[in-house]
Amino acid sequence: MLEYAFTHYFGPDGDMLGFNNLNSVGAGLELDTSALDRWATRWRLIGRFRFGQGVSGWSIGLGISF
Repeated sequence: MLEYAFTHYFGPDGDMLGFNNLNSVGAGLELDTSALDRWATRWRLIGRFRFGQGVSGWSIGLGISF
């Protein structure tokens, strides 16, 4: 799984934050466990890198579908 997102902040929000745009690039893995597990059917592990004007950072997310 691959993803890309672009965010633009309109109005005074961008001025307060110090940047007006953010980009996010991510990659992850999704497992379908519906045949093995009854309470959780899908598991997702996603790593993202976000960057903009003078800012950057990493995040890791875990998602579970019931």
